[in-house]
Amino acid sequence: MTLLFALALAADADAPPPDPDTAQGGVELEEQRYARLDGGDDEPASPRWRRRSSGDFVVWSRPDGTVQRAHTLGRGHLLRDRVYDLLGYPSVTVDYDGDAPTDAVVHLATPVSLDLRPWEAHELPGVTLHAPAPPTDGRIPAGEGALRVWTAPAADVTTDAFRDDVARGCGCTVLERTAAWVDRAPGVRIRLEAAALGPGEQVDLWAVPRGEATWLAAYTVPPSDDPDRALAAGRVLVALMRWAEPKAPDGG
Repeated sequence: MTLLFALALAADADAPPPDPDTAQGGVELEEQRYARLDGGDDEPASPRWRRRSSGDFVVWSRPDGTVQRAHTLGRGHLLRDRVYDLLGYPSVTVDYDGDAPTDAVVHLATPVSLDLRPWEAHELPGVTLHAPAPPTDGRIPAGEGALRVWTAPAADVTTDAFRDDVARGCGCTVLERTAAWVDRAPGVRIRLEAAALGPGEQVDLWAVPRGEATWLAAYTVPPSDDPDRALAAGRVLVALMRWAEPKAPDGG
């Protein structure tokens, strides 16, 4: 797939206003602390009893109050990191021990569980993440597919022009587009299918504006009867990502 070519097109495209399905893609999340966070694995998150500087739950939500991410802390250590969908329902849950990820659950109709204990920290363009293996030829294999991360010229990723140029550049069909947050930075996720005579490979593509560039991550899987399950490991990889600290300039 020539996704890099697609992004070059998108950077030069006219930028009409975003339509409703991605309007939240440019929304910054608000961070607050709470003493309690209600909501189970199949319920929307509901924080209770806001605290000024203490509290075992650090919650990031949209301005309308919908929770998009929450950290559960214990004695100052991260115990659980949970990512939510646009309706506030759990999407990915990662449990931690000693600040290291141990287990993950992707909340599908039939949940997908992953053992993260063998995974180790790796660096990719602009981010660090835990993964089962280091990059090989720029790709990290995980689950049924592989992840690739790169940067491209700045673009408004919430527009129809961006979506259409990505699809045209890789010869793909757009199956879904939704607002997404990578390590709490706003962007979009676009699900694509390679154009072919039958069901083709599928891709979850995350696109996030970062300064003067667009950061992208694509998790690709071969044709599958259950693409949601096949793509689940990619959602865990992205949930584990943390933006890399800017490097100090060289010189003495």
